[in-house]
Amino acid sequence: MIVAANDLKKKGVKLIDELIKKNNEIIISVRGKQKYVIVDVERYEKLKNSEIELAYLETMKDFKEKRYHTDIEVHIKNIS
Repeated sequence: MIVAANDLKKKGVKLIDELIKKNNEIIISVRGKQKYVIVDVERYEKLKNSEIELAYLETMKDFKEKRYHTDIEVHIKNIS
């Protein structure tokens, strides 16, 4: 569901409440371009937890494959 920013400005949270009941997400368009996404808190938390879990799995893979530094100066050179 895509909503123009002007509609949101006019109708506010009431519009969001109506739309979120029918849609998993609401995309806000500004001047015809999709710019923001609104999701309910439950879905947002699931997305954040998935992001954290993926970061953890990638970290553990790097650790297992010994792709890490114990020397801070080497690390800083690699990220600079």
